[in-house]
Amino acid sequence: MPSEISSAATLARQSLFVSLTIMVSRVLGLLRDVALVWCFSAAAWMLDAFYFAFTLPNLLRNLLGEGALTAAFIPEFVRADDAQRARLAGAVVTWLLAGVGGITLLGSLGCFFAASLAEVGAEWRLTLILLVITLPFAALICCSAILGAILQCLKVFVLPAAMSCLLNLFIIGVVLAATGGGFANNLTADQLVTLAQLAATAVTAAGAAQLLIQYPVIRARGTGLKPTFAVDETLKKIWHNFLPAAVGLGVVQLNSLLDNLLAYGLSLGYFGFAAAGATTYLFLGNRLMQLPLGVFALAAATTAFPTLAALAAKNDLAGLRQTVAESLRRLWFIMLPAAAGLIVLAKPLVECLYQAPDLRFTDAAVYRTAAVLVCLAAALPLFGAIHLFTRAFYALGDYRTPVRIALQTVGINLVGNLLLPFAPDLYRQYYHLDYAGLSPHLGEAGLALSTMLCACLNALRLWRALAKKLPPVAGAENKSGTFGLLVSAVGMAVVTYYIVRSVPYGPEFIYRLERVVAGVGGGIAAYGIFASTFCAEDYENFFARWRKKKG
Repeated sequence: MPSEISSAATLARQSLFVSLTIMVSRVLGLLRDVALVWCFSAAAWMLDAFYFAFTLPNLLRNLLGEGALTAAFIPEFVRADDAQRARLAGAVVTWLLAGVGGITLLGSLGCFFAASLAEVGAEWRLTLILLVITLPFAALICCSAILGAILQCLKVFVLPAAMSCLLNLFIIGVVLAATGGGFANNLTADQLVTLAQLAATAVTAAGAAQLLIQYPVIRARGTGLKPTFAVDETLKKIWHNFLPAAVGLGVVQLNSLLDNLLAYGLSLGYFGFAAAGATTYLFLGNRLMQLPLGVFALAAATTAFPTLAALAAKNDLAGLRQTVAESLRRLWFIMLPAAAGLIVLAKPLVECLYQAPDLRFTDAAVYRTAAVLVCLAAALPLFGAIHLFTRAFYALGDYRTPVRIALQTVGINLVGNLLLPFAPDLYRQYYHLDYAGLSPHLGEAGLALSTMLCACLNALRLWRALAKKLPPVAGAENKSGTFGLLVSAVGMAVVTYYIVRSVPYGPEFIYRLERVVAGVGGGIAAYGIFASTFCAEDYENFFARWRKKKG
């Protein structure tokens, strides 16, 4: 018993340290974006080129290096003995370096010759040069993800989580070095081009650093890597388990790729109207939306998965439906006010983070970033529901239905992406907003709106398909309780709106921060009052779980 208690305490400490490390990484990522925006605020097209070049290797990392491959690799690595582990890890890393490295090498060479030989404009030339630098990051980070999975199997959790901080620290360090110790925005065009190339170099250097830091720790734990192209039954099993999950994940990455390609086309003016900065504003709005999604939604879906899998194994379908409904309510207790708060605070939050006192990140840029954030924030509860429903299907052993629905959603999203950016901005017309450089069309906000509408469709279809597999349970959905959550979130939004309007705006950072802090604090207090009145059961359950976790 004492050893079990000690083991549980150790795991709890590891979990706490990992959570804190992830939170530090998120804060550093936000600081990284603030630094880049402040430096490139007068040259949005350069920042568009950097984010586009940074996004492509990230898509490969998400598809191959993390998620599906590590989930297929870890069970087989844990079952193997020390000698088999070295061969297995060496084979996976070797094939990754050969496969992803070969793809990225060909891509880098193609971009290099295109930038050198083809007649392209300054925007595409810079983009191609940045791609030459950043594409190798994909192979490095994929191998780093496998090394991180090995460390997790060896009970080392904090170091792999801390690796995500390196990328942000490298880029922040490059910006500080290039600007003389501050986030200066008085650099010349040539200096900004050099800074973009240095930031891209920092991306690839961070990928290499992750390998160099993690590998010695693995060796010190008694597990080496034996490079080999030999294919045994274990490697075949990993590949067999990886493919179905990769198909589903590939749908998500394809969707993201289409959004980024169309946003970059808008930025370059390929669609008939000027929308420079579209890629940057879409990226910044998405980053802010991802903060609550990553902290709450993914955590809730991940922690619910073992329970769902256990209920499915017992064939307790009624209990599974009850658990899904309860998990969704717990999730929405956080995500609904988070969505409402982001919608109301979108403009003050963007002003606080990205608009330096000199206002070179213009009012038009603030409006466009806030518009993207509003559209994506409205889908926050739906994104959370999608993660939860998808794991319910996985618990039932059904991997095809989520993939089939996601594939259909990609087609609909493509249609929306091609139509909605050209729709008129009715909000701007109604309030007669006339910021310099602002297009009458939705632009990149139309891409975010398409994503939001497709999230609605995806969540609805997943729930309907899941309901057909599970028997009805009386009171499981509790529609009156869900209505109470909606009322509480809307009430909180109204209170927050008037609190923000009552705080005077000033270009100095302290005044912009004051508006955000007042809005967040007042919104939390208001939501507590509304929730304890209109959804008292959810309110009490939330604090009961919090007190239990604290104990």
